[in-house]
Order: sequence, then structure tokens, then C-alpha cells
Amino acid sequence: MCLCVKRIKKIQDIKHSAELRKKSTEQEKATSVKLFNVLMRSIERCQAELLKMMEEKQKAAEKQDEELIQELQQEISELKLRNTELDHLLDTEDHLHLLQVSVSLSAHITTQDNTHTHAKGFLLSPTVDLALPVQPSTHQELA
Repeated sequence: MCLCVKRIKKIQDIKHSAELRKKSTEQEKATSVKLFNVLMRSIERCQAELLKMMEEKQKAAEKQDEELIQELQQEISELKLRNTELDHLLDTEDHLHLLQVSVSLSAHITTQDNTHTHAKGFLLSPTVDLALPVQPSTHQELA
């Protein structure tokens, strides 16, 4: 009889351990789900902030480009006007007047060298570099 009681006690212990393990697993699953939900919200928030920052940079670059285009168009208009004035002066017979005006015109010609202006890509921009921690060797491969 003593052996039967031991076996029954052993069965009860196993059932109790199984129940404790089941409760522990359920708690771990619930904690894991909460953790991943918090992590997902954090990632989505960071993604939204990154996209907003990239859009703001794009808008600023577009505004700067538009200002540069307007400046260049104004400069083109001024150059065309001066060119027209020079054409009229070339037709004149008054050489003294021609010399005086040409000196005056050459003193006013000021243009900017915008030949080094170019668009920058967003691939591997400083924004993305900050947002995505990449191993240095991987970053060099991508650059």
C-alpha cells in the first residue's frame, strides 16, 4: 500500500508542477506580447519621425533650389538686357559715348558661379545614418 500512496503523491506533484509551468508560460507569453507591442509602437513612432524629418529636408532643398532658379533667371534677364544694350551701342557712331558706357557696363557685371550646384541623394544621408545603426564595414560597402 505504501508504494501506491507514493505513486499517487508523485502523480499529484507532477500535475501540480505542470499547472505551475502552464501559469508561468502564460505569464511569460503575456509579458512578451506587451513588450513587443511597446517595441512596435516605438519603432512606428521613430519611423514616422524619420519620414517627417526626411520630408522637411526635401522641402527645404526644393525651396533652396527654387530660390537659386529664380536668382539665375533674374541674372539671365539682366544679362540679356545688357546684351541688348551692347548691341545698340555697337550700332552707334559716337565712339566717346561708346567707351563711357562700356566702362560703366563692365563695372556693373557681377555674376555668381553656380556651376558647382548639384542635387544630393537621400540614400545613406546623415538622417538615415543616425536612424540605422550599421556596422562600419557594412556602411563602407554601401557607400
